[in-house]
Amino acid sequence: MDSDRCIPFQLAKANQLAGKFLGQKVANLNITPVQALAPGFLNGEDQIAASELERKTELDSATLTGILDRLEAAQLIERHSNPGDRRPILTHLAESGKVVAIEAARLIGEANQAPRSRPTRPIDSTAGACRAPRSAPPCTAW
Repeated sequence: MDSDRCIPFQLAKANQLAGKFLGQKVANLNITPVQALAPGFLNGEDQIAASELERKTELDSATLTGILDRLEAAQLIERHSNPGDRRPILTHLAESGKVVAIEAARLIGEANQAPRSRPTRPIDSTAGACRAPRSAPPCTAW
C-alpha cells in the first residue's frame, strides 16, 4: 500500500496531527484535547442531559461518560439528577470549569486560526497529507 495515495490513511494522520497540535495548546489546562472540547459544549448551558451532550459532541455514550468522569474528578463539571425526571443526569460546569471553558475556547480559536495565519510548511513526514491524491490504483488496505 502506498500511504501517500490512501485517503483514509492520510485523514487518520491529519487527525493525529490535529490532536497533537491541540494537545500542545491545552497542555497547561491539564486536560486532553477531547476534554477541552467538552466544556465548550457546556459553556452557556445551565443544565444539559448526557443524551443532549452526546448529540452535540457526536461521541458515543461510553466515550462521553469517560470524559465526563475525568472532568468531574478534576472538579470542572458537576452532575446531578433532574428534579423533574430522575432518569436523566444533568451536567453543568463547576465554577472552576467555567474558567477552563473560557480558556479552552480561546486556545481552540487560536488553533483554528493557526493553519490560516502561517505559510504552509511541512510538519513532519506526513506533510503531504492534505494534497490531492495522484492518479493511482485505489487503496486496498481494507
